[in-house]
Amino acid sequence: MVDNNPNDGRRRPHNLMGLLNFALESTKNEDAPNKSCFEEMEPERKKFLEEALKSMSVDIIAEMQRICGILMSSDASDDEKLDAMCELEIGAKALYGISGIIRSYEPATAHFIDIGGLECLLSCLSCGVPKICTQAMFMLNAMITDHPMV
Repeated sequence: MVDNNPNDGRRRPHNLMGLLNFALESTKNEDAPNKSCFEEMEPERKKFLEEALKSMSVDIIAEMQRICGILMSSDASDDEKLDAMCELEIGAKALYGISGIIRSYEPATAHFIDIGGLECLLSCLSCGVPKICTQAMFMLNAMITDHPMV
């Protein structure tokens, strides 16, 4: 807490960066001692960790593009479109998560539009599967509410 003593030698913060610096300086004695030493990772372990990270990460835009592409493709068979719709129904939570990403990451909306997501969104809204329609509405809400210039 800032003391109201005018003889205090510390400067009072006037902006967010100043406040951050003030907080860092004021709590320096509470920091953990810096006794950690880093060693080079073994190549085998490094390769394992890189592969594990790569296998756990998902390119959301590529996945949205793949599913939207199947839904919007005139060449896709009805079975393929049905499979894509089932993926969307099963992945309704994923669509909800994507709407969260759209809320928090502004370029996601632009990427979604660039891949033809609006046409896909309209298709999802008119598909008749309640879970898909609901999640499509969540996505539309996130796009309109949080990024009104879209």
